[in-house]
Amino acid sequence: AFSICFGCKLYNLIKKEKATHCPGGVCEIQTKDPIQKYSLAQGIILLLTVVTLGYGTYAYVTKLPDRSFFMKKVKMMMLSDAEKARLEQIKADKEFEEF
Repeated sequence: AFSICFGCKLYNLIKKEKATHCPGGVCEIQTKDPIQKYSLAQGIILLLTVVTLGYGTYAYVTKLPDRSFFMKKVKMMMLSDAEKARLEQIKADKEFEEF
């Protein structure tokens, strides 16, 4: 619960001898090597991937026919106000033609 570093410190306070079986290097402060840091190119790739996945999900949900109640709800949540108004107008026109 308190990690190895706390355990080693507590052991050193209680016992006169120092802790010798701590896992290698967990108590030392480590700095990241240059290969472990994100570069600008990686950040741009990540951003483009997230934007593409977001747009793909939006296009998938709003362009395909609704087959379940859940998809109808999700589709209505993702539509803009103008698209919702257009959809309501189409429904009203269909009801008028059926009447």
